Amino acid sequence: MKKLGVLFICLFMFSSNAFCFSFADDEKTDAKERAAKSSRVHKLTDVPCRGSLKGMKIAVMIAERHSKGQLSVSQSKYSTLFEVINSRLRNLGLSTYNQEDITRRIAEAEIKAYMNNDPDAALSAASRLGANFILRGIINSRSHVNPILNINEVYVDMAFTLTSSSGRTISGATAKSESWAGADTISAAKSLVEEQADEIVAKLYNDFCRKGAAK
Repeated sequence: MKKLGVLFICLFMFSSNAFCFSFADDEKTDAKERAAKSSRVHKLTDVPCRGSLKGMKIAVMIAERHSKGQLSVSQSKYSTLFEVINSRLRNLGLSTYNQEDITRRIAEAEIKAYMNNDPDAALSAASRLGANFILRGIINSRSHVNPILNINEVYVDMAFTLTSSSGRTISGATAKSESWAGADTISAAKSLVEEQADEIVAKLYNDFCRKGAAK
């Protein structure tokens, strides 16, 4: 069906009154939200960032913590998520590593220790890469069967933490969501991050440019 001007859906009740809903209102709301989001991103990224700081290397690592506490760190599993974040950092002029460089130089056990907040592992990982900063993304997920609809649902949120090679915290950002039908946490996380990536990376960038050079 083609959209002709403003589309109305009217619900006629038993009385002579009709209740009408316009998709145009939703479209106006969406347009305002997009404009507000674009304004927030612009303000966050419109910050001076010295060239020497932009030239410092950032390593992006992603892991998934399941509802029972297990931690999955196989980086190839999160390659699509990695690209969503990594490409935006590069588009802002920051220097990052390819995922292959990270997995070639850092053992999976070391990545797991780092993701579990082991400070020695963080220093070792940064040293092996020659990285100045590490951006850690943790997916927190849980899934269950909806008792009413009898379908699988997955709940996902992500927490990002940017630290210096010495372990100093530079920035943090989160992405939170409602549930998705299904049990594919990676697809759900990718959808979540794609929806919120511009603002997440803008916040990280803003903090990086303002605080990254501090000792």
